[in-house]
Amino acid sequence: MTAMTAVTVRPISPLGRIGSEFRKLVDFRSARILFLAALVLQVLFGILIYFTSPVEARSMMIAASAPLVPLIFLVPIMGVLFAVDEWRQKTVMITYVQDSNRTAVFVAKLIAGSLLALALGAAGMILGTVIGIIGGSDIGDLGTLPGTLAPIALSLVLHLLLGAAVGGATLSVVFGIVMVLVVGQLLPQLLGSIEAVAWLAPYVNFMEPLSLMLNGQWPEDPGPALVALTLWMVIPLGIAIWRNGTKDIS
Repeated sequence: MTAMTAVTVRPISPLGRIGSEFRKLVDFRSARILFLAALVLQVLFGILIYFTSPVEARSMMIAASAPLVPLIFLVPIMGVLFAVDEWRQKTVMITYVQDSNRTAVFVAKLIAGSLLALALGAAGMILGTVIGIIGGSDIGDLGTLPGTLAPIALSLVLHLLLGAAVGGATLSVVFGIVMVLVVGQLLPQLLGSIEAVAWLAPYVNFMEPLSLMLNGQWPEDPGPALVALTLWMVIPLGIAIWRNGTKDIS
């Protein structure tokens, strides 16, 4: 009788998962198209905002931050796509056969997506700096930039996580994008227009504080922002993790 050879299965490291998910994210055709579109839009917005500003108001800070404006809409869409694409393209079965720890895989996907969002923000700021140099702004103005990097970076990550949370909770690209970009903007306006419930509007408005942070500023009153992010990101993220872990992959 032939002796059976023991097979040692090496556990997948967290960095290995993140690297694998990062490669998969950039391999999706829709993600690559969106990433390239984001770069093009950043250049267009950077040029438009900078050169249509009054000459006396043009600065390297304006130039560096202007390309980030389209990311308010594009990064949440990226999050939705990242959370849903594998389910939509039926590749999720292969992923979970290779790595059965679904929650760890989903968290790795969120980290990889956040790194992509940060890379896109960094690329935009570099492009904006080049635009500012071409426009003749004083590069010394960038001395105030380090103080704005923390809110900008956090805003990009939160935009990505919010899109991934809603997308993962709904497992629908269309519904996820509509919820984030349409309902997320219209609901605070609707509540604000009704006197009896107008006080609720700031507590469901995640766009205003995240946009403020993307401009390098912290919200003056973080309370409503935290409530809004809990409703739009934390709770959906819990649902997304649960659905990702329990949904049938067959």
